[in-house]
Amino acid sequence: MRAIDAVRIHPLGTDGKTLFAIAIVALAVQQIAVRQIPVSGDWELVREGIFIVTTGTVVLVAISLRALIGAWLVAAGILLNCVPILAHGGTMPVAWETVRDSGSFSNISQDMLGDQIPGSKDVLLLREDIRFEPLSDRYFIDPPVYRPNIYSLGDFLIFAGIGVAVVELAAFVASGRLPARAWRRRAATAAA
Repeated sequence: MRAIDAVRIHPLGTDGKTLFAIAIVALAVQQIAVRQIPVSGDWELVREGIFIVTTGTVVLVAISLRALIGAWLVAAGILLNCVPILAHGGTMPVAWETVRDSGSFSNISQDMLGDQIPGSKDVLLLREDIRFEPLSDRYFIDPPVYRPNIYSLGDFLIFAGIGVAVVELAAFVASGRLPARAWRRRAATAAA
């Protein structure tokens, strides 16, 4: 049995492959919506609705993969990101000061304040205008293997969750048991 087949939601009878496919489709739809549908105007409610439905779908998929601790971290990261995004009409706020101080985004100017950054899910604001600023995109990183970017605490939780899930699935492939289930069995045995 492969690791992806072992993760099941018994009430729905849905296997891991189907769940991952649902999550990928939901994320793709969400990315298209937040990058292509205008923040204001006639389509604003459609954009926000798509964001809420697709985010809820991905969180439910992550929680349904509850045997993986990494899935819980991914769900927590998504929910943390939702707070500032929903407070700003479906866009993730990023402070002009962070963009300016990074020195890596010459295509973004202060003239764009209040506008969605083209090709992204971010809206450029002054730090003082950001609601839930500690949860917004505020941490600049210039990794050697990827382009410079600004991340949120939720993004870091998502990355950690993906990493933990990969380790958990690798452990499953090696041992035939998901680590979370093995830990629960040990705890139950120790308590008895």
